[in-house]
Amino acid sequence: MFIYLLITPEILYYLAYAIFAFLGVNRHKFFFFFHLSEILIRYDILKNVIKAVALPFWDLFFTLMFLCLITYWFSNIGYLYYYDQYGDWCNSTYVCFMMSFNWVLEYPEGGFGTKLTETVPLTPDNYQRYRIIFDLAGCIILLIILLQIFSGIIIDKFSQLREELED
Repeated sequence: MFIYLLITPEILYYLAYAIFAFLGVNRHKFFFFFHLSEILIRYDILKNVIKAVALPFWDLFFTLMFLCLITYWFSNIGYLYYYDQYGDWCNSTYVCFMMSFNWVLEYPEGGFGTKLTETVPLTPDNYQRYRIIFDLAGCIILLIILLQIFSGIIIDKFSQLREELED
């Protein structure tokens, strides 16, 4: 009976609610942030928003792994061929991957290609066509296709849950 109470989500939520209230009163008012989550329990539409992200967890997880793999490929190509254009950001392939992954998510207007610096001034004779192909391929594959797949999975699940709620 006691174990059943500990694995019930509502009981765990209100236990955390009480713990954060105690910490908010005795430690710092910052701990009252948790109580704002009450709005998620009160409204069914917001519950569906959380479900739209939680239910397709494995779809989102494997898409994220695929995004990591493609970003790893692009960061290795960038590390091999455009090492000097990364500036001081790429000491190793691991750091180069982490920075590239951060840039893909942080700069949706152009991905990591916008963060690379030009070491040679561009002229009509020297326009670095391979760098342009590298930047465009990264933008199209990583930003336009893969990040939109994330949005599509979440939006599809959200519309499915909304239809179930209306029925």
